[in-house]
Amino acid sequence: MPKSQAREIGFRDYWEIKSLGKKSKYQNKRRLLDGVLFDSEGEATRWAELKILGRAGQISELDRQVRIKLDVNGTLICTYVADFAYREAGKYVVEEFKGFWTPDAKLKWKLVQALYPDYVFKTNLEP
Repeated sequence: MPKSQAREIGFRDYWEIKSLGKKSKYQNKRRLLDGVLFDSEGEATRWAELKILGRAGQISELDRQVRIKLDVNGTLICTYVADFAYREAGKYVVEEFKGFWTPDAKLKWKLVQALYPDYVFKTNLEP
């Protein structure tokens, strides 16, 4: 009898797949792309666009869910998690995809820009 090609899924995989059908707080639709669960269809689409730019050589060092420490005068205030980060024309770019800006997200966005003035910050929706 041939072995099954299916693999066992872990606990986290189960909950991610189960959450695909649930309605979210902000009415976004989660999307699974390349084995990664994105918080919205727009975020998944942007990831696909960035991967194309990476293959074309226009950007490099593409990564997602990049953690950036927000440290003020030696005190860790919080950690900002960027949707995407990459290098473009020698500069480090931090990109955020939002359907809606919460007050906390707006504050962290302003703080990360103030603490890292050498980075380029991009977003699809201005706060």
